Amino acid sequence: MVPLRKIIIKTITKTGHEDMWVEIQAHTFRNWVNENLRDCGYQVNDLSTDLCDGVRLVALVSSLQKKRLKYVKRPLNQHQSLENVTTALNAITDDGIKLVNIGSVDIVNGNLKLILGLIWSLIVHYQFGSSKFPPKKMMLAWLKNVLPECSIHNFTSDWNSGIALSALLDYCKPGLFPDWRELDPRESVQNCERAMRLAQKVFNIPMVLEPEYLASPYLDELSGMTYLSYFMKELSPGYFATLRWVQSQVPECNVKNFTTDWNDGLTLCTLVRSFGGPVPGHKNLSRRPEDWETNQEQGVNGGLRLGVEPVLRPVDMADPEVEHLGVMAYAAGFQWLKKKPPPGERLVVNIDTKKARVNQPSNFRLEFIYPEDIDPSLIRVEIIGPNGPVPCDLELGPDGGIGTFIPTDVGMHELIVYNEDEPVKGCPYHIRAAPDRAEKIMFSGLDPCSVGSVVEVSINSNGAADSILQVVAEAPSGRELHCPVDRDGNAFITTFKPDEAGQWSIAIYYDDEHIQGSPFSCVVYDPHAVKLSGLEGAVPQESFTFTCDAIAAGIGEVRFDVVHRGKSIPHQKIEIKPGIYRVTFVPPELGKYRIYTYFNGSEVKGSPFKMMVTPDGKPVPENQKKNSRRDKSPEKLEKKTSYSPLNASFREEGKENRFNSIDRINKRPPGSPEINGHEDFSHLQIAQSPRGVSSIQNFELLKSVKEVNRVNKALISNRDETDAVHSRIVSRRDVNVEERGPNLAAVSVRDVNVEGRGLDLAAMGQTSSFTVESQDIRADDLTVVINGPKGTTIKPRVFDGPKSHSVTVEFSTTHIGEYIIDVLLLGQPLPNSPFRCFAYNSQEIRVGNIPDGVVGEPVEFEIDGSSAGSGNLEILVNGGHVTSSVSSLGGQKFLASFVPHQASLHTIEMKFNDDPVPGSPWTIMVVEQSVTPGKRPSVIGDGVRHIPARRQAAVQLALASYQTVSDVKATVLGPNKRTVPHNLVNLYNGTCEVEFTPTEVGAYVVDAAIGSMKVYGCPMIAKAYDASLIRVSEVTSGRVGQVCQFRVDAGSAGEGQLEISINDGEVPNQVQVLGGGRCLVSFTPDHPRLHTIDIKFNGETVPGCPFKCKILDTSRVSVSLKSLELIPLGEPAQFNISVDSNSNAELAVAVRGPTTDPPVRVTGNTQNGLVAEFTPSEVGPHTVTVELNGISVPGTPAVCKAYDSRKVVVSQVPRGIIGKQVQFTVDAGGCGEGNLEITISARGRNVPTQVQPQGSAKFIVSFVPLEAVDHVVSITFNKEPVPGSPFTCTISNDPGRVTATGRALTAASILRTSTFQLTNISGSVDDIEVNIEGVPRNL
Repeated sequence: MVPLRKIIIKTITKTGHEDMWVEIQAHTFRNWVNENLRDCGYQVNDLSTDLCDGVRLVALVSSLQKKRLKYVKRPLNQHQSLENVTTALNAITDDGIKLVNIGSVDIVNGNLKLILGLIWSLIVHYQFGSSKFPPKKMMLAWLKNVLPECSIHNFTSDWNSGIALSALLDYCKPGLFPDWRELDPRESVQNCERAMRLAQKVFNIPMVLEPEYLASPYLDELSGMTYLSYFMKELSPGYFATLRWVQSQVPECNVKNFTTDWNDGLTLCTLVRSFGGPVPGHKNLSRRPEDWETNQEQGVNGGLRLGVEPVLRPVDMADPEVEHLGVMAYAAGFQWLKKKPPPGERLVVNIDTKKARVNQPSNFRLEFIYPEDIDPSLIRVEIIGPNGPVPCDLELGPDGGIGTFIPTDVGMHELIVYNEDEPVKGCPYHIRAAPDRAEKIMFSGLDPCSVGSVVEVSINSNGAADSILQVVAEAPSGRELHCPVDRDGNAFITTFKPDEAGQWSIAIYYDDEHIQGSPFSCVVYDPHAVKLSGLEGAVPQESFTFTCDAIAAGIGEVRFDVVHRGKSIPHQKIEIKPGIYRVTFVPPELGKYRIYTYFNGSEVKGSPFKMMVTPDGKPVPENQKKNSRRDKSPEKLEKKTSYSPLNASFREEGKENRFNSIDRINKRPPGSPEINGHEDFSHLQIAQSPRGVSSIQNFELLKSVKEVNRVNKALISNRDETDAVHSRIVSRRDVNVEERGPNLAAVSVRDVNVEGRGLDLAAMGQTSSFTVESQDIRADDLTVVINGPKGTTIKPRVFDGPKSHSVTVEFSTTHIGEYIIDVLLLGQPLPNSPFRCFAYNSQEIRVGNIPDGVVGEPVEFEIDGSSAGSGNLEILVNGGHVTSSVSSLGGQKFLASFVPHQASLHTIEMKFNDDPVPGSPWTIMVVEQSVTPGKRPSVIGDGVRHIPARRQAAVQLALASYQTVSDVKATVLGPNKRTVPHNLVNLYNGTCEVEFTPTEVGAYVVDAAIGSMKVYGCPMIAKAYDASLIRVSEVTSGRVGQVCQFRVDAGSAGEGQLEISINDGEVPNQVQVLGGGRCLVSFTPDHPRLHTIDIKFNGETVPGCPFKCKILDTSRVSVSLKSLELIPLGEPAQFNISVDSNSNAELAVAVRGPTTDPPVRVTGNTQNGLVAEFTPSEVGPHTVTVELNGISVPGTPAVCKAYDSRKVVVSQVPRGIIGKQVQFTVDAGGCGEGNLEITISARGRNVPTQVQPQGSAKFIVSFVPLEAVDHVVSITFNKEPVPGSPFTCTISNDPGRVTATGRALTAASILRTSTFQLTNISGSVDDIEVNIEGVPRNL
């Protein structure tokens, strides 16, 4: 048993010190009353007596309400006093203030506690604001958010030391009280007095509370709230401090208050977005009052994700009568957050193709740009198909992942990826799902194919001579095509190309006789024969019907997809007679519609067909179609400025000036092909024949990836009568060429608008872009080819833009120079294509030392732009108020100069193509001619400099001859506005220095003055950095000629210059800025040797340097793995390795199995070659890797597929009866991948066989026997007999059926008697009639 402990609960009351807190409160409230009576000529000395006659109370209420009240100015009796007090109280209640338990008599009688309660009600309403929320909560929320270091929890003890009040002053005006952290809390009264007097002097805040009372442990809460309310009421110092901060974060919102400017929620959502918080649909937020609360909810939820707790409810913030304090307190909660990109910009969606197939997986990739700011559990994918949501499987890792979905309906699918409920940039993506080619109608004979495809037939020769094999293809019209026959090993190969739709007959003759199963039928269809008509006359919201004629297309299925604004429109298809269809749909609105049309899964010629929906159903006249391509004049190309900057054009030698090329001719290069359409790739598919052997390859559909003509392959084997088995393998590969109508392309080209900076200028290593706008345009309609200098080709990223009817093209340049951009719409070049874009690198602008100056004398400095490329250089001195000039020094180098006209700090800004050049802006000191820098106190050196953190830094000052170090007063403020300890050290020749040690990364402000005169050059900015905080990702080994990459993260290291050198600068490298101080470094090694990577930050070597990167030439090793595509289980598998014997290297060979890794044995030598051998012990893929000194050689890793034919399970083959179907099953689910071959024969002749897939590599095999003889069933897997093969199926006669048997039924000798037998005859011989027809003799 646990003994009970005695628990003592203590409560703290004001008993014993009640007189103290009442005194403090009465004093504070009296001072507050007097502040509001100052303009009335009245003063209150004692609240309990001076308010009794009601005169001062009426004056107070009149002052607060800004209106005059009638009252008795000199009351002579209690009745008149009561009348005055009643007038005041009525005015108070009429203004919405609820008074409880207080009446006129209480005030006339001088009840101090009730009077204090009345005054507090006035303070709350008129000082804090008329809010329905407790002011204490609002005030504490704001104070906690603006003073996070002070840990404010109350209005009493937390303010006794005076430190929190001093910090509040520094918040209201940064730099006003910079040393508040160094105050001694034991000197509380002095601290309070100093802070309160400074607040009175700077902000005119009255001292309604005495410093001794603020420092008192008996300070009552209401007194503290009353004084502090002066810092946060409307138009107060704290109000403006928070407002200035909000304005700096969201300048686009033009925020001027904390009430009406916040009602619609847009300001809050913009503020949340600026810190990287999620705001779903932020671009489409509505300003309608009925949507304000929804907007506020979006912003509040985004703030919660950032860690900012709301002060008010969304409905309260949307209230037009909202009081400022709650909104201001909430906004202040964002002040100390670290900014990060919005959720929708922390990752990108990569889609390889905008096309998919029904019932086939479609993939897209997610790449995390800022993986440290992404929670994979908050990523979701939404795919909306024509008939609703489509499931999506998302697999995510630390750096991204893959999404997979399977379209089940033909039509447009909208893909939206959300991160923290915010759509990822670029979404939604639209993916068009075409019909699955597996949905084609089943035919007998060879699988159907399209007109223009090539049918290839392979016939097993079995030693037959070439001259006695003939192949004839007969067209539906009766026309015969004699097909050429070629020898291919032990087989004959023949091909034919059908040119008309219908059923073809392929006859194969051996010695002038049909082989078994000949002739073979092949149904041919023509998708390009499908025609659409009646596409005019559609109006919105009314049923519209058009007609499709597919009669000439042959046998097959026609499918439609009506698309408008990226969405599929529901439609109904009715076949009114064979091959003629009526399609009906209701267009929801005006605009352009696309009708995608498919036949047997292939898109027909002219698809998508375009139709316009107009108000009256009439076509749009040509003269009303606008060409939105705007002419560009030189005036539009040049950037207009209100100042007179230096415009120096840099260009490559031998090339025209980039900015004078407005009259350039943009035409297609000679010889470039015109593209009238684009190709759509179909898939390799299992074909089955009703005769002989069916072949199942890999048990699944395989996709074709080559642009070739459609090929149907059939392997048909024929043997002599004496052969026991006849086999035939049928497979096919289809590729369909999709065409777009030429009229469609022509119309779209005229209506196109291309614009964007990326058409003219591109910053090297950064993403450049331009947009293509036209009604109903999609990304897959465009072809963009970008060719750069030195024969480089850039692959752009083309995707649907944020605006409807627009496509965005993004690309990154790798070299300085001219790039040719070809843009084609549906194969047709756009107006003015190709475009000429010039890549530049503003980081290559080199600026010489800019010296301090003297009024009236030129300040000169040199600029080297020889390596920067073409562009426009702008120089601004003091924002353009000081004129500058430039002269050429040759070799793309220039001398810039300006003449200052007044003594002050001068700022020089420099931009190249609107990008800041390294080091900009510069600050120099300009002094009067009579006062040189050596005769007046000034900063020695640059006004802005970089200093290493945690090391002593010094700023030197030059003093006048009559000044000493004791005259100098200096301050150093750190990044958090804290005062940094420093020392003043006297040097020599009239100089001194300010020494301090920066303890953290950030900007330090060094200010110095002598008396009331500031030192020239002050305040000086010293930016502390820490190279040890730079993180470099692992630098892995690489190959010659292959790009090597690594990442550098300098986000926490501070500001500075990052220098990267590989092999002392011998190997060029490219740096791509990723944002947040991170970059991706790439280089391509040319020689196999150890590469050293040196990284410096502000000239300081980064820890870990130099980094080593081993580069190998793996071309010295070659591996032959062709024979290992399929390998049997339990048998040794070998492959050859050739190695250059003249080099020393470490070669590693490994094989990774599905669950266990088999051992590998390597024999041989480098002179004669190496042989690697391993034995797979389990079914499944085995990955073979060959590494040279840790680097994979070309061709590896490669995947080999192990199989086990012994695991094929065949059910019992039952006995059969003539004319009735025999059926059994084959289960190949556990044997791996491969080819399953099934052959059934009787008397050496193949029997037609049907194979029906059941899924999971299980099949039902059936045949109908025609003879009462044993049938032989042979089953092989990858040419290996399965267990029990061949099987015997006994076939018997049907007792009720006459049967004929005997050799003479199949072969007979001439001039000899041949016989056969008839059995199961129920009647007499006279009832039997036998007819024998022979070949007539040629006379």
